[in-house]
Order: sequence, then structure tokens, then C-alpha cells
Amino acid sequence: MCIFGLDVAYNTHNDIVQELILKKQQYPDEYLEIISTFFEGSLSREEAYRLAFGNYHDEKDFHKRPLSKLTKDIATELGLIP
Repeated sequence: MCIFGLDVAYNTHNDIVQELILKKQQYPDEYLEIISTFFEGSLSREEAYRLAFGNYHDEKDFHKRPLSKLTKDIATELGLIP
């Protein structure tokens, strides 16, 4: 057990991380482009990201939805986004 209880905090959001890992395993590398194309190019890259991952891409918007930074950090680490 961690003194600061970080292990509990991190495990609380394990499902979010697992979902991102599943998306990496199941979806093609061009996932965001596919979503944008599906909507006939009417979505910006940020809007496609929000639709795909349920969170904001831009740091200035992280305060609008919980776990936005976690989602972006893990998606970046997994190579889901550049």
C-alpha cells in the first residue's frame, strides 16, 4: 500500500485505462480519421477525439470533464493519438 493512497486512486480509474487499451487493440490506427470521414468531414480532429474518447483533447478544456488529462495521456502513450 502506498503512503499517499495513490494505488487506490489509480485503481479507481482502471476501467478507463482498460477501455483505452481495448480501443487500441480493436480499432485501426486511423480510427479518428474514420470517424471524421463517417461524418463526411464535418468534424474537426478535436471533435472526433471527443466522440471517440468521451473527453477533451485540448488542455484548456480539461476542466470541463473529469479525467480528460488521464484519457489524453494514456491515449498518447498507447499511440491512439499522435
